[in-house]
Amino acid sequence: MVLTLTQRPHGDNRKCRQARAGFRAFASTGAGDGQRLPTATGSPYDISVDEPFDPAKDTVNRQKHGVSLALGDRIEGDDEHLIIPSIRPIDGEQRFKIVGLVAERLYTGVFVWRGDRRRFISVRRSNKGERRAYCASI
Repeated sequence: MVLTLTQRPHGDNRKCRQARAGFRAFASTGAGDGQRLPTATGSPYDISVDEPFDPAKDTVNRQKHGVSLALGDRIEGDDEHLIIPSIRPIDGEQRFKIVGLVAERLYTGVFVWRGDRRRFISVRRSNKGERRAYCASI
C-alpha cells in the first residue's frame, strides 16, 4: 500500500534517525566522492523497451548523481516510503517524487506514469526539504 504525505501514520523515528546518520556519513566523505551505490547489472544498452527508464537518461543520471535510475525501484522497498505528487510548471505534466531509505541512505526518485508503468526521470540523494518531509511522515 502506498501512502501519501497526508495519509502517513506517525510512528517511531528510527528510520528518520537512520536517514540522518546516513546523510551525515555521506556528507562527511566529501559529499559522496567515491561513495556510490551499486548500479544495475549489465550494460544500460541491454535494457528492453519495457524497462522503467530511458537508457540514455540513465547514463546522464549516473554522471550527474552517481546512481542508476534502477535504484528508483529499490526506494519503494522502504515500507515507509513517501510519495509526493507535483506538477511541472513548464507544461503541467504531473510528476511524483518517491522518498525512501536504501542502504541506510535517503534517496528521492522522480517519476511519471506512462500508461500503467512508472517511468523514472531522476534518482538522487534526498535534499534537506525531502529529508524533512520524510522524517515528519514517520
